[in-house]
Parts: sequence; structure tokens; C-alpha cells
Amino acid sequence: MRARLFASVVIALTIAGCGDDFTGPEPSTLRVSVTTSGVDADADGYRITVGTKAPRIQLQGTVSLSMTPGRYDVLLDDVAANCTVEGPAEVSVIVPPPPVAPIEVPQVSFQVTCHAASAAVRVMASSSGRDFPPAGYQVHLSNGSTVTQTLTAYANVPLVVEGLPAGSYAVTLSDLSDNCTLSGPNTRTVSVTIGGVTRDIGLADFAVACAATTGDVNLSTTTTGTHRDINGYTLMLDGELVTHQDCSYFYYYCDTRPTRFQMSGAHLFQQLAPGDHIFELTDIASTCSVNGPNPATVSVTLGAVSELTFTVACN
Repeated sequence: MRARLFASVVIALTIAGCGDDFTGPEPSTLRVSVTTSGVDADADGYRITVGTKAPRIQLQGTVSLSMTPGRYDVLLDDVAANCTVEGPAEVSVIVPPPPVAPIEVPQVSFQVTCHAASAAVRVMASSSGRDFPPAGYQVHLSNGSTVTQTLTAYANVPLVVEGLPAGSYAVTLSDLSDNCTLSGPNTRTVSVTIGGVTRDIGLADFAVACAATTGDVNLSTTTTGTHRDINGYTLMLDGELVTHQDCSYFYYYCDTRPTRFQMSGAHLFQQLAPGDHIFELTDIASTCSVNGPNPATVSVTLGAVSELTFTVACN
């Protein structure tokens, strides 16, 4: 009788222990972080494999994984060929039961260093003087075999050619205007390498001196009196209305409109051909008049700034 009672209690406890309320071990947290240095890293990051989980992680990032307690192998893979994991790419870690404090959360850190898979060449046409060629200079770059490019470099604006394999490159600057002179040979040779933690950039610098072929006019307006036109004035230059492009980026539309000049202010007209030019102040209010000639003739000299002032008196 006693044995039968004991067996019944064991069965009852077993049944109670196998009910729907059994949830198993409470999950814990594992943090995995990656730090990447160097250049040409794979923009889509890496993959972290922990057990059956394989989330992606950014180049500089951290992922938190919900894991049941136990020992795990943490693998960092899908690393670009030009990148190296500093230290082992797979490490073991023990995930303990849920921590009492956040500081107890286990963390695995990987350090990745990426090396340059390509090089670059920077071309600089350092130009002095004025009236540089508006279309820029022509640059021809070649390594004699796999790379041949023809590009445009503008005065005093660096031109960087990227994605180049290692090797020696001939860089030629041409298409100089008649008023420009190049100092030294028009072909420079630069050599670049790959594989460093910083990108190797070869420098091809040219010195160009340009003589003036145009001149400038500094136009000033001065308005006195009481009933002045707050909208300012418009201007005719050599019989043509001075205009500008007014663009709406919302509607993707540009309209040509007259340029308005302040009642009192200055505007520099650059790169005018040498000789006489006629300026006429227009759209003047009926209560105002120009003191002095209007139109007015200005003589433009090479490389110089000529001055012209319109004085407007209003009643």
C-alpha cells in the first residue's frame, strides 16, 4: 500500500512538471561589435554567425543577440579580400544566465583593417594672372597599357582621378589658350602603389601663367531724395538688357529675368572686351532722373578695373 502511494505521488509530480507553464531557460544577451580602419572597406559590412543566427553588422557597429545560456563560437565572415581581421576571426564565448546588471552582458569585439585596393592621381593646374580658359585644360592620363583617360581640369581646381591600379602614369596638360604659358614640360610622370592603409595619391602639378585679355567695370549707383523706387533699376549694356537665370528647384524650371540693381550699391562686370562699352540705367521712376550722361560710355583696358557711377536724384 505504501509503495503504491509513493508511485502515485511521483506520477502526479511528473505530470505537474510537464504542464504548459514550462518555458525553459530564460534567454540572455550577447553583444558583438566591429571596428574598421583603413580604406576601401566593403560598404555592406560583415556577417556575424553565432549558432543558427547570422545577422549583418556595419563597418562600425554593434549587434545585440538574444541567446540561451551556453557556450558559442562567434564567427566574423563575409570580409572583403583586401581586409584583414586583426586576431582570430572566430572566438568562443560563454553566455551566462540573464545578468543581474548590464555590465555582466558578455561582449565580443573584432578589429578589421582594410588596405587600399586602388590608387589615385591628383592633377592641379595652378594658374596665375587672369582670363583662364573657360573650358579648362585637357588632361590626358595613361599607364601605357590598361588605363587611358582624357579629362578636363579647371584653373586652380584639383582634379582627382580615382580607382587606378598600381603603376607609373604619364599625365599631359594641353589645350592652353593663346594668352597662357606653361612653366616646364607639359607631361609629368607619377607612380602610385596599392595595399596601404591609406590611399596612395600621386601628384601632377602644373604651373600656368595667363595674361589678361579682358578688363572689368565697377558700376555704382547712388540715389538721393524722397520718392525713390525701392525696386531699383535695370541696365542695358551695349544695347542688351542685363539678365540672369531665375531657377525654381521645386518645379525644375528656369526663367530669364532682368537683373535689378540696387538704388545705392555696386556691381562688378568682369571679362569685358577691351574698348568702349555703353551702359544705360533703365526702369527709372518718373519722380527720379539721372544726373549726368545716361547712356554713359566707359573705356575698358586690359587687366584693369574701370569705374562708372550713376547718380539718381528723386523728388
